[in-house]
Amino acid sequence: MRQLLPVAADLVDPALVYADLPVVHGRPSVRLNMIASLDGAATVDGLSGGLGGLADQRVFGALRELADVVLVAAGTVRAEGYGQSKVPMAIVTRSCALDFSSPLFGDSARTTVVTVAEAPPDRVAAAREVANVLVVGERDVDLRAALQCLGEAGYRNVLAEGGPSLNAQLAAADLVDELCLTIAPRLVGGDSRRILAGPPAGMTGFVLHTMCEDDGFVFLRMRRAGNGWRQPRTRFSSATDQAWKGQPVAACGASPSAVSETEPRPHSARCAARPSSAPSAETPVRWQAST
Repeated sequence: MRQLLPVAADLVDPALVYADLPVVHGRPSVRLNMIASLDGAATVDGLSGGLGGLADQRVFGALRELADVVLVAAGTVRAEGYGQSKVPMAIVTRSCALDFSSPLFGDSARTTVVTVAEAPPDRVAAAREVANVLVVGERDVDLRAALQCLGEAGYRNVLAEGGPSLNAQLAAADLVDELCLTIAPRLVGGDSRRILAGPPAGMTGFVLHTMCEDDGFVFLRMRRAGNGWRQPRTRFSSATDQAWKGQPVAACGASPSAVSETEPRPHSARCAARPSSAPSAETPVRWQAST
């Protein structure tokens, strides 16, 4: 991989190029990773895998290594055939229509199912057997509340992987802090979806952060305007016990107060289902599933 901007370099390591994670106050940062063709198609025959290559896979792996948790829609999990992951997964679903015998629900990294109060009770019960269950919203998933709860669980850096409907919901809620967009050297045509498919994205502007090239693929990093540099890391002080107990919440601490990384984090017996500190590379975050 060679870097073109902001400083030209003939040989760079993707892990180093993407290492400066976006950090925001009051919630985890969200980095959205997507691929698109030259004419804007996000899929080929309904799958994004048809656009990728070895260069894209290397960046994909680097982004996963840097993330604390991967946020992904259930439809993408089913379509792309997601399997067991070393990085914790948070799957967004209103129906809990997931294959809970899949390797995705193995023991390597505890999966979280993010769902709603109206989800079928039998499917929610099945999810609780193999995953953490987070209930945010009555009919639709409240993504801002979900992020707040994931932050309370110790996850500071969220990597969103789509699909286009989830991306559009994140964008409409103004929750995308960085877009990592791979431009594949292909023309697709047809009626393929774009990387966003849903409500209008009423978002602030983005600025180019880095641009690289490898094997014909162009890798863009677009940062939210005005949020291009790291800020001091923060902890979250608001409680989110209702969601972890399966009770819907309008917003898990909608106006959290950020506290210093060195301040002790409030803890009570009710918080026992969640980790009391941020994840480290050596110790993946795990907490007891709701019962």
